[in-house]
Amino acid sequence: MSCSFGVHRELDARASVLALTEFAGMTLEDVAEEVGISRPTLSRIKSGQGAGRQDISGLGADVIRQLFATDSGVAEACQLLEHDMRIASFGHCDAATALRLIPLAEDRLRVFSESGEISMEAVDHLALASLEGQIALYKARATESDRGRLEHFRAAFQALFPQSDLIVRLFVLEDTVCDGDKLLGLRMLLNAFFAAWELDELEGNSQDLPWAKSVAEKFVVPSVLRKTRSIALKTQDPRLAYQMAEAAAVIGKVYAAADHLAAAIAMTGDDTTDPLVWNPAWLPTPIAQEAHFEEPIKLLMKRPEWPPEDLK
Repeated sequence: MSCSFGVHRELDARASVLALTEFAGMTLEDVAEEVGISRPTLSRIKSGQGAGRQDISGLGADVIRQLFATDSGVAEACQLLEHDMRIASFGHCDAATALRLIPLAEDRLRVFSESGEISMEAVDHLALASLEGQIALYKARATESDRGRLEHFRAAFQALFPQSDLIVRLFVLEDTVCDGDKLLGLRMLLNAFFAAWELDELEGNSQDLPWAKSVAEKFVVPSVLRKTRSIALKTQDPRLAYQMAEAAAVIGKVYAAADHLAAAIAMTGDDTTDPLVWNPAWLPTPIAQEAHFEEPIKLLMKRPEWPPEDLK
């Protein structure tokens, strides 16, 4: 399978610039000074015209430093380690490459978890759980045996899923919680959903998906749905909207699935009334081949007024 690193790199860069301008309230001039990238390049990235040849991998790190700066430094350190593993994995089209960073990540995780002297905020605790889950996910992706993959996906699920109640409460609190914390929580929920899906596949339950459905039932709720769509739009990241659409679809929430699928399609500049032809380069499997999208696709094809004005 060909590597889609370039596509993910473009989407990550655009989301990073928009996170700094939309979440952190920075101007493009501020961002240019902070990350050492010219304003014209940032403007081109923000508009979706691509990053060009310039190395923009540092953008993700600078976003993390802006959004996750707590007194303890735990959230920032954990998120930077996740970022480094992601860059290593995508950059070499190989999850095994990220394994070289795992001993460092595990050591940092152990030190933070065992230290009773650090006063941590809620986002620090979430970042620790997120890092633990990501370590397990990278191990699972780099493991060939089903038994090993099952063990690692179960570890990821056990690290991430217990945080779901806290994360959902962050979304219920609306504007009293910053969008950066919600973005972290959202990614954790979606990673828990992915781990649960893989557990179902490995345990021979790919038709019923009991683990995946149990996770989706937990977070496919109005407060999370609204904010996911908002965050996806602010960062122009169709992957977030698509993943939420998939979670909604597997538990039969057809309208929510169709709404987020429409958002994802519109953000890529494609026609929401003809979803069967939608197949962006970052999508693992065309939605026409996904049985759980059958009803949301039918709904979109019957609703030519979609997308709403804010998606056009």
